[in-house]
Amino acid sequence: AMAFAKTAEQMQIHQTAADAYRYCADLFGYLHPGQNLPPEIYLPWVIESYNTARNRHKCLQIAQLVRKSGQFDLIVESFAGKAAAKNGDSTQASEILRAAEDKAIAEHKSIAADSGDKQLQTSLALAWFYCFVSEDAVGALDWANKALSLKSDSADAAAILAYALVMNSQDDLAKPMIADKYQQN
Repeated sequence: AMAFAKTAEQMQIHQTAADAYRYCADLFGYLHPGQNLPPEIYLPWVIESYNTARNRHKCLQIAQLVRKSGQFDLIVESFAGKAAAKNGDSTQASEILRAAEDKAIAEHKSIAADSGDKQLQTSLALAWFYCFVSEDAVGALDWANKALSLKSDSADAAAILAYALVMNSQDDLAKPMIADKYQQN
């Protein structure tokens, strides 16, 4: 079922892919009762649901499912907020995105200083959020710098920082950050 869903996703048959991932989620729940749905299922499911014209509301349901399980995923919350906005509910969209931002920042603050990889991942997630979801150029630059300071050889951190620099009209600083330094990923 996952192979079929991924194939439909690669072929950009979004409705079919979303339905296939929903089937995978249902099957996972049947085979593993009481276990949290893994990101390998719910992330592509929310993305494919968002990419459909008629099932964007499913993004809100998927986010609720992830929340109910006690998990927090900034990407899922972002898609839920953007789906609410596309569906015309700007109030709900703002509430979802503000709550997601607050929770992600609180999560980052609660991580111990010696948990470098986890700090890097939350910093990258917040930089991504500010670049592509809230489109806050200053916030993007701040979090991207934090991510790169945690791991100076991270291609992901350098790429998101370069993007944040471009958002801040600092193109001349962005290109040397990534040009010829990293393999494309």
